[in-house]
Amino acid sequence: MRLFLEKKCGGLALRVLPWAIAGGILVWLFRLYPIDQIANAFKLANLFNFFAFALFYFAAVLAIDTFGVSALLTRFGHPATGRTVLPLRAATYPLSLINYGAGQLSFAYYLRRRLQIPVGDVIGLFTLITVMDLVWVVTLAFFGSFIGHHAILGVNITPTVRLVGIITYCLVAAHLLFWLMHWENRLQGRSWQHAFAWLQRKRLFRIFHVARLGDYCRLALWRAPIHLLLVISIYVIIHAFHGTIPFLAAAGNVPIAILIGVIPISWGGIGTSNKALIDLLAPHVALLPTATHPVSAPELILAVSLLWMFTNYLFKLLIGLLTLRHVQSTTKKTKNTIFLN
Repeated sequence: MRLFLEKKCGGLALRVLPWAIAGGILVWLFRLYPIDQIANAFKLANLFNFFAFALFYFAAVLAIDTFGVSALLTRFGHPATGRTVLPLRAATYPLSLINYGAGQLSFAYYLRRRLQIPVGDVIGLFTLITVMDLVWVVTLAFFGSFIGHHAILGVNITPTVRLVGIITYCLVAAHLLFWLMHWENRLQGRSWQHAFAWLQRKRLFRIFHVARLGDYCRLALWRAPIHLLLVISIYVIIHAFHGTIPFLAAAGNVPIAILIGVIPISWGGIGTSNKALIDLLAPHVALLPTATHPVSAPELILAVSLLWMFTNYLFKLLIGLLTLRHVQSTTKKTKNTIFLN
């Protein structure tokens, strides 16, 4: 009983810790930058332009993601249309806000119920997409590291970003060599054959065994607009707050802030990505002469990043709640149809 309680308490602590860290960092940021000044920064925002662009960004990312997933499913033997996949994807957003992994598993569950796609195949597909997204994040940060100087909390992080890029590219090369060269036909020995046979039997790895170089290239091109849009969005919304920043400064620093936010320190990168954006962008941000409230560049960036982050969370929550009941009812009908047949 004691071991059971310790295990449960330890698991609960691991789930709560990222939220606590995010809250702690936000409290620290609000001590550095007073809330009344953040409120003044909010008053600078052209809310119509901000929410119009945020809605465009959200809809574009959802469409690109949805139709890309449907194309990948079709490519690997599970015909699916964007019209079918879109509500399934949207319905998982509320759960993803709480726990990203749980949201992905719920998407796999809905695809299993609606399209009879094995969960292992879906998880393998999501793994491939996640890897490609990480490669894009690292790639944009790597090239951004060659644009200007980059320091967080006074520490030069440019060499670290470049080292992460080099290590990532070595891992990608090793991955491609392992899966594309079909070593099971090249290496002799029963132990090797057993190992490759085991990998091929696991549905989680099936997509890596089947994928060709062209599939990786198409996947990279499909995910590129999502990551480029995120970089451009920060540039656009700073201007919506009556601020200005050179485009190259945004292109060189925003990807590095995103890379830092990906590090699993706080929930959803809240706090860590905000502080990274402040330190990296503040030297390049200035208020336009039309600004009616005097705020500093860090205060402006904190307000921009918080409003952008929580607006996207709000859109995800709303569309998720709107589609969840419909998805649950249709998947239940599909389940009953499968059972009756």
